[in-house]
Amino acid sequence: MRKLVSLLPLLALLAGCASYAPGDDKKGIELQSTGTQVLLALRGYIDQNARAPRSLNELVPKYLPALPDQPQIQYDPKNMRLAFVYQQEGSQGSQVECHAVSGETDWICTGVYTQKQ
Repeated sequence: MRKLVSLLPLLALLAGCASYAPGDDKKGIELQSTGTQVLLALRGYIDQNARAPRSLNELVPKYLPALPDQPQIQYDPKNMRLAFVYQQEGSQGSQVECHAVSGETDWICTGVYTQKQ
């Protein structure tokens, strides 16, 4: 019982924090949504041309009206990999990297995020 009572302050402290998986914070969700438009355009390009483009600029304007300013997507055509990095908001926000492979339509994000509410 004493152990439980001694854990109560710790539990109260943890309850005041919200934890998000990498990319699941508001900013990450918005950036992934915008980035998904690029992934879909890239997939359309690959489907029609049976190859990946040499640069994302080849997607404009036929597959995408313009490349987004945010996120700033880096594209490696040799490895068919796309990635962007952003800083999560909040006092304890950390850097998150999201990546995808050409032809995929979802981002995979890695990093850690904890923010006090």
